Amino acid sequence: MRMARPALNGAFRVGGLPPGSYYVLALSDANDVVSSGDWQDPTMLEKLRARASRIVLGEGETRTLTLRADP
Repeated sequence: MRMARPALNGAFRVGGLPPGSYYVLALSDANDVVSSGDWQDPTMLEKLRARASRIVLGEGETRTLTLRADP
C-alpha cells in the first residue's frame, strides 16, 4: 500500500512497485478517510476498492493514469 501527494502541477509518482495488480484512487485532503487515517482500515479499503481503478504492472513497466480526486 502506498500513499503519494501530488506536486504543484497535480502530478504524482509512485515508484519501486513490484510487478502485480494494483488499485489506484485519488482522494482529496478534504476526504475524512485521508485525514483520519482510515484508508489503512481493511473495511474502508474494501469500500475504496469499489471506486478505484485497477492496473496491472509487468516487470519494469510504467503506467500513466489520469485520476480525479474522489471527494
